[in-house]
Amino acid sequence: MPSFRCECGAKYKFPDSALGKKAKCKKCGVVFRLKPPDTSTIPIADESPFAAEISSAARKAPPPAPKPPPNYPGLVIETAEDSKTSTREATDDVPAKGYWGSIFWTLFFPSNIGNLITFLVIWFVLSLVPLFAASWIGLGFFILVSFWYIGFRFDVVQSSAGGDENLPKLGFSGDYWDELFLPALRWLGSWVVVTLPAVVYLFIRYDASAGDVAGVLLEGIAGLILGFYDDYYLLAMLGLGFFLWPMIILCLALEGFSAVSRVDYILATIVRSIPAYAFTVFLVFATMAADVYVQYVIANAAAGGPTSVGAGLGVGLLTRIASTGVALYLEIVMLRVIGLYYHHFKDKFPWGWG
Repeated sequence: MPSFRCECGAKYKFPDSALGKKAKCKKCGVVFRLKPPDTSTIPIADESPFAAEISSAARKAPPPAPKPPPNYPGLVIETAEDSKTSTREATDDVPAKGYWGSIFWTLFFPSNIGNLITFLVIWFVLSLVPLFAASWIGLGFFILVSFWYIGFRFDVVQSSAGGDENLPKLGFSGDYWDELFLPALRWLGSWVVVTLPAVVYLFIRYDASAGDVAGVLLEGIAGLILGFYDDYYLLAMLGLGFFLWPMIILCLALEGFSAVSRVDYILATIVRSIPAYAFTVFLVFATMAADVYVQYVIANAAAGGPTSVGAGLGVGLLTRIASTGVALYLEIVMLRVIGLYYHHFKDKFPWGWG
């Protein structure tokens, strides 16, 4: 069965009947043509007494009815009619933005109406779903929505890595493993890699037990930093992990856990593109710092609001909505910046991701 790897890193296999047709990548939307089969024919010998009759019948015979495109998951095979409407997609007539243009446009991604609708829908869901987490059923729904949003995060990285200016379309196909649980494991795995050197250091330096380390990690990265702010070795290990985190997210989004194991490839890529990668790291953590600052301002503004119970509940809800919107906007910008690093500097990557 033939196979194809898109420039965004997505891998596909397709049946022989799809050869020669156009296909669109599910992740990044790039349109490409699958290698056509050999169409050479064996000519009919001139001395055959039936050659003229066979040729005449072949010219008069109606063309065979086109077969419907094969239904292969993840690969959209276009029909002849579809290809007439996708000429603009399949060509390079539209000039691509440079790196700085892409970064600048990312700051204004909600100016696209489709992106704005996607942003507002996610904002609404993430703002209200936590309100229903008090019950067991509500908590289960909250966890599923959180896993779904993690999958959306990786989709943002993949789409921007393929050069797409549009946010991924919202939806759920029913594949719980690939769309919910696997992205959640990958996201958790990225932070495990970031904190692993610090965790090992805690065990060795402080002779900490597994329960002690688990208690520290439950306080989050901020709690880990605040708890050991005077231990410069620990802070240096966390700093190294944070420096590698954008590359780890990119590896997990485009290739999975197997790419994270290739430390040699990761380091080679960073060295070969150190100015671009350092700027990517700076932008990623600038958005994180901006998020922390804005959340702090919003929390202080809410604390100084009305003190009545009814007004307090209203202010609390408005605070949740405002802080969620700011965090969502900055996170999308951060994830697109990571994907754009690959899109514009993928020639520096030793991987065969396109």
